[in-house]
Amino acid sequence: MKKNNVLPVYKYEFFTDVIWIDDWYGTEKKFALISVRKINKESGAIVKVIHPLSEFILSKYGNRNYNTMKKYADNLNAFLNYLHNYAKELDITTLSGLQLSHGNQFLNYLGKEKKVSGKTVRGYERTLTRFYVFLSEKGLLPEIPPEKFVKKENQWGIKYYMSPFNGVVYPPSAETKKEHIFPIQYFPLLMEISIIVAPRITLGIYMQFMGGLRNGEVVNITRTQASRRIGNGDFTITVKNRKFRSDIKDHVSSEVKRERTQEIFNIKNWLTTLFEDHKVRFHNTDGGNALFVNSRGKAMTAKSYSQYFNKVKSAFCDYLKGYGDEDDIVVADHLRTVDWSTHIGRGTFTNMIAERTDNPFLLAFKRGDTNPQSALPYIAKTARIRKKIEQTFSNLNNEYMPRLVERRKNNEY
Repeated sequence: MKKNNVLPVYKYEFFTDVIWIDDWYGTEKKFALISVRKINKESGAIVKVIHPLSEFILSKYGNRNYNTMKKYADNLNAFLNYLHNYAKELDITTLSGLQLSHGNQFLNYLGKEKKVSGKTVRGYERTLTRFYVFLSEKGLLPEIPPEKFVKKENQWGIKYYMSPFNGVVYPPSAETKKEHIFPIQYFPLLMEISIIVAPRITLGIYMQFMGGLRNGEVVNITRTQASRRIGNGDFTITVKNRKFRSDIKDHVSSEVKRERTQEIFNIKNWLTTLFEDHKVRFHNTDGGNALFVNSRGKAMTAKSYSQYFNKVKSAFCDYLKGYGDEDDIVVADHLRTVDWSTHIGRGTFTNMIAERTDNPFLLAFKRGDTNPQSALPYIAKTARIRKKIEQTFSNLNNEYMPRLVERRKNNEY
């Protein structure tokens, strides 16, 4: 990117654009870009131009998934539009006149004027730090000495740049009411209620709780690949984007965050039972191979999956409130006052693993957060964790799930 290609920030509105590009294997990949637009005064048409600053997103985050690219692009666009809207007050006409004080003012503006959380401000701060370093390396920040950007190394050997912004006031973090862990003793009941209220996603809920899958990953599973088993009966799932629905333009919510091979624990043979039951009851009508389908037989989207899950949530809390004892009612009241979504399955799975191992690398591997090759030395220990999880479920009140198991044995669907 050349210096004379930097467009004046005061003339344009910046926004996150989308482009699809074929990779070396002929597979389309979605990228987020920085674009600018303005209204043509003569015709009223919107003129759109991809901005050279897209190089920042592509060079730093091009190998990441689209959601990650979009997040950083959105952060940067907010900053660039801030410079545009307050150009006179900030005394800035081009990016070459950018000062660290502009970043400071923007970050404080987010907290004071936009009322965002301290966590959000820090997220923007990380984006701005990388952006300023990017411009400095390109020789586009003549007003800021390069030594202002200090690189350090953390305890894991990962190098990063310290924030060059001083005087940022971080708003106090609001107390979160989001629940990440489900009371595991109620898991069999949750599954039984799902079988009654939303049987289309019962298998998916199990996979989330016993494999740590996100809902976007669940709806990308195929019928054929879900039948792969390993020696102990556990399933191995290839998590990747499938794009089952060509009739839907926005695939963001149904995208896979990190492609990988994921193991799903087959505790008490419930996974096998649920899978076989699911295959018999639900079929594709669109000629596809999606494991999870909606009421019309089309591949289910993550949004639709979440709607089914909300029905399960509501029915579960109603059951505890109406038929439970005093402790059950307390649980129901709590779950009605906090925010919890399908992601609670992944959080519960993480918690079960964390309580049964002191090895952070193994935990990351089981969650699918790292390259499997780096965690191979720890795989041998997973049998011990699996056994402990089985012991946990053997001590629960299992009057619910066994009903399905018995129906399955008797071929009652």
